[in-house]
Amino acid sequence: MRRMILAGSLVVATILSTVPAHAGGKVGFVDVERAATTVQEGKVALKQLADWAKPQRKELDAQRQKAQKLAQQVQQEQNVLGPKAFEALKQRAIAARRHFEDSAREFKRQYDRKQTELTADIAKKMKKIIVNYAEDHGFDAIFVLKPMMLIYLKDSVNLTDAIIKEYDKEHPVASGASE
Repeated sequence: MRRMILAGSLVVATILSTVPAHAGGKVGFVDVERAATTVQEGKVALKQLADWAKPQRKELDAQRQKAQKLAQQVQQEQNVLGPKAFEALKQRAIAARRHFEDSAREFKRQYDRKQTELTADIAKKMKKIIVNYAEDHGFDAIFVLKPMMLIYLKDSVNLTDAIIKEYDKEHPVASGASE
């Protein structure tokens, strides 16, 4: 999710960089990451992603446990089994570990793709809301807020809550969909 929000932040920053800033102009900041996960559509998207991922994570956990169990069995039975039986057990353990690792990589790819699908529309809408808000309220520039990069930010220039409110007003979620 972070990667998609970061990509969305870059898109918003690029678009907002076209807004001309004048000396002494009015500026604001938006925590796009927090906004995207706080708006109702964002909450729905996060829940959909979590619901989709739950059975896959359960399956991955079972594969991990199987691989660990076989690895322990290899350790415990290395002096008990004959060479052929031990080699067969070792190969099963290696195959189980590789299967788990392959499945984990595939899950990560699918998760990232699904996350991008679910959040791309939110990022587009968020950009439009921010630009409209800037124009309607006389802002010369609105920057993407990166809290770790700031030492001080006056509350009056942090527009995140106002943007969340505007987004939810323009893009309401059907009752019950955010639960």
